Amino acid sequence: MEGNKNKNFDEYSNEHPMVRTHPETGKKILFVNWTYTRKIIGLDQNESDEILKQIF
Repeated sequence: MEGNKNKNFDEYSNEHPMVRTHPETGKKILFVNWTYTRKIIGLDQNESDEILKQIF
């Protein structure tokens, strides 16, 4: 997008758990999105990239 070239997106970064639990069923789900997920916290960037590549 043309209007986003000069924006610092780190300013808008958030951390969220990758796995969430449904409150009624207890089932685990992945809470990731290829558009927004950039890295898995606690892993180096290469390892994180490989895992995310397999998910997406």
